[in-house]
Amino acid sequence: MNIFEYDDYKEALKLYIRNKDESSRGAFKNIAEYLGVHATLISQILSGTKDFTEEQIFSVCEFLGIPKLESHFLWILVQIERA
Repeated sequence: MNIFEYDDYKEALKLYIRNKDESSRGAFKNIAEYLGVHATLISQILSGTKDFTEEQIFSVCEFLGIPKLESHFLWILVQIERA
């Protein structure tokens, strides 16, 4: 998967999670626990109604094992989405 082909960080993260052979529900729960938020928030973010904060996107990338360069790209996409 090439994250640099995406212009929507939410779609890129959802595909990344699917490629790791995790169920969305289980992955959302694990990400939520890592961030210290409710799983509903993760679902709302990845379904399109809310956005990650700058700190949260780096934490999510760290949790998922996304390399730093790709994490920075996703951070830029978050900034664009929030603008």
